Amino acid sequence: PSVRLAVVGTATARVLADTTGRPVDVVPATQRAQALLDELCAVAEPEQRFLVAQGDRADDTLVAGLRRAGHQVTPVVAYRTVLRVPDRRLLDGVDAVLFASGSAAAAWFDAFGTVVPPVVVSIGPTTTSMAQRLGLKVTATAADHSLDGLVTELIRILASDARGDRRTDMTQSTLRIHQAK
Repeated sequence: PSVRLAVVGTATARVLADTTGRPVDVVPATQRAQALLDELCAVAEPEQRFLVAQGDRADDTLVAGLRRAGHQVTPVVAYRTVLRVPDRRLLDGVDAVLFASGSAAAAWFDAFGTVVPPVVVSIGPTTTSMAQRLGLKVTATAADHSLDGLVTELIRILASDARGDRRTDMTQSTLRIHQAK
């Protein structure tokens, strides 16, 4: 096809393939913009044209990197993130928080400051970096930078706690999770 499709993550690749009725051409093994940039630069023709659809809060890694490599880039905002600041009352009894984006970490910080539950799991290095810049203590970063990877990492931590490999100050025997979006 004259139009090739590339996405950062496997879940997005599945949705795009289902929507377009054809496979996605480039999906990096590591679900990060830098990995997609590296793969695109490796396979792109000189001065190729790219339409980059991303969220309004996306960093400029992909767009700026493609431009530095000499490509023509048209960025478009595909969606806007609307911050939903969690209600302070939700913090009571929460044993874990999962951050699926830097904006989720920022919303948590805006609502609760640097107060976090015993377990904080981030979806990937960029989100971890944002959380840490805000002063939030991150327990772990998901190895697979997807929602499945995020939950898998939480399960790994909780299983470790159950075996006594790692101790957290869980306040209840029943785990309640507040997933900030």
